[in-house]
Amino acid sequence: MSVSTGASTTTTGFGDTFTRFKWNLFGNEGDGPAFALIPYAKWPTAPQGIGNRFVEGGLIAPLAVPLPAGFTAILMGEMDILKNPVDNNYHVNFPALININRTAGPAIRPSAFHFSSRVCTMPASTCRRVTQRGPSSV
Repeated sequence: MSVSTGASTTTTGFGDTFTRFKWNLFGNEGDGPAFALIPYAKWPTAPQGIGNRFVEGGLIAPLAVPLPAGFTAILMGEMDILKNPVDNNYHVNFPALININRTAGPAIRPSAFHFSSRVCTMPASTCRRVTQRGPSSV
């Protein structure tokens, strides 16, 4: 919506298509640590206005480690190759996630987390840092 005029635009349509593949390197048997690599790609199937019409992708690397008293730590690094919003170049984004959680019932997994992301391959004026801390429920 335009702040100055109050006009708004609505765009509808099918979004971009994501493909990914999970390669489990070890673990995932329910007891003990587990580590995987997940390469992914975003294919520009959305019309302009919904998507950015560019191929993007990256690699996600989650590590789950069981902790005492039924807690689990999840450490996840990621590398994204994303289209710059201001020109036709791409930049690399390195988000990271640290999650500590414990099952509180069959469908409830409360967690405390810290998330930090830094876009560091674009000019300094367009770099940003996002930090979130606090409880959540997965």
